[in-house]
Amino acid sequence: MKQLLIILILVFSNLNAQEKKKVKLEFFIESVVEQFQNGKYEQALGEIGILLKNNELSRNVKSRGLLLYWRGITNIRLNEYDDGIKDLGEAIKLKFDSKDIHYEYGQALYVSERLKEARLAFRESVRTKYKTGVSLYYIAYISQQLKDYKKAVGFYNMIEKMDEQERGEVLQASRMQIADIYLVQVEKLPNSFASIEKYVLPQYIKALEVNQDSKLAEDIRKKIVVIQKRYNLLVFKMRNGRPTSF
Repeated sequence: MKQLLIILILVFSNLNAQEKKKVKLEFFIESVVEQFQNGKYEQALGEIGILLKNNELSRNVKSRGLLLYWRGITNIRLNEYDDGIKDLGEAIKLKFDSKDIHYEYGQALYVSERLKEARLAFRESVRTKYKTGVSLYYIAYISQQLKDYKKAVGFYNMIEKMDEQERGEVLQASRMQIADIYLVQVEKLPNSFASIEKYVLPQYIKALEVNQDSKLAEDIRKKIVVIQKRYNLLVFKMRNGRPTSF
């Protein structure tokens, strides 16, 4: 009986110590988050560094993943992309569960011009349904930069099929990028005029129609005017007996 009592005391003492440790970690993480949200990134890094030096916390997979995640995104906000990439990469390997981790990881990889790795990260962001429209846009745009135009257009078109809320941020830009790809492709053709008129200009107009008052709309208008001048397709100018449209 006495031996059983000793065992129970030890078990409850251990549980109590673990609970205290959990509360202590949560308290420090709340402090880190507060520092982060107030833009006090250096202070946040200092607190995270102290916690990571705690052997017990570092050995615990969940705790270490949590701390590396916060250190990673904090480093990214300080434009320390290499350190941010390293920390988030390790947090991902530890299977730390945060919906935005792949998106943040992709952003840092993209800025560091590690395009293929960034594209994979944004694919994971789509899989976890975090900022799906923007993540798809990044996948498409990176593919475009890598001159994989077929894949790029495919992903841009996926944005078209999304609901209005998800695609709203990037719909106009994605339509414009498709027009840019069409333009690059048809300019290689011997009779590019017909394709410019049939495919390129209508796609730019389709992009313009999303929001004619946006900052991007002005860029789209300029692109249209440049193309019309280059191919003698000025607004309201008659060609083959009919007026061309803007």
